[in-house]
Amino acid sequence: MRLRKRYGRWTVIGDEFRDHHGIRHVPVQCSCGTYSKVSVRTLEIGKSKSCGCWRRVTLRRLHRTHGQRPKKLYWVWAGMIQRCTNPRTIGFKDYGGRGIRVCAEWRRSFVNFRSWAVATGYRAGLQLDRKRVNENYCPSNCRWVTRLVQANNRRRRVWEGTSFNRVKGKWMAYADFGPPGRRKRQYLGFHTTRVKAKQAVESWRHRAP
Repeated sequence: MRLRKRYGRWTVIGDEFRDHHGIRHVPVQCSCGTYSKVSVRTLEIGKSKSCGCWRRVTLRRLHRTHGQRPKKLYWVWAGMIQRCTNPRTIGFKDYGGRGIRVCAEWRRSFVNFRSWAVATGYRAGLQLDRKRVNENYCPSNCRWVTRLVQANNRRRRVWEGTSFNRVKGKWMAYADFGPPGRRKRQYLGFHTTRVKAKQAVESWRHRAP
């Protein structure tokens, strides 16, 4: 089969030859001026389109579009997406694993998230916080708080799933599950201490599908 003159940013500048493994190659030049030798197969299937300069140009263009990749706000957004979608991320079980999702508007574009952040008073040092911990990341359920406020919220969440029953004089354990808006509650009995109640909650969550 006759080779074309151009493949992406590569221009074929010489005759085809075979390497010591018998694989067909051709000398090429990238539009940025870089010379190389590329296998005919990678050119034909579109696996190689440039020396790598196109990827670098694309990344620079993306950076110019929102100008936030090096800044903390971008990583706040990226971390939120990862916690809710990537099972390999530390903390996924407490977010995506519990049915917590990121709204389509924010998931689709960092620019949308940035616009909301600026409009709601984001500044360096503030933390993204959900008002209702069992509901999704979305404009109506999120706010910016200080590190101290979020730390206090996290301390309260440590005991989530436990409450003291004054009639019985014991700690009740329970676990909420299911997607936001259709959550159900599983009661896990009464316990003599709050620690034991929390252990019952964690044990149930560990066994739950």
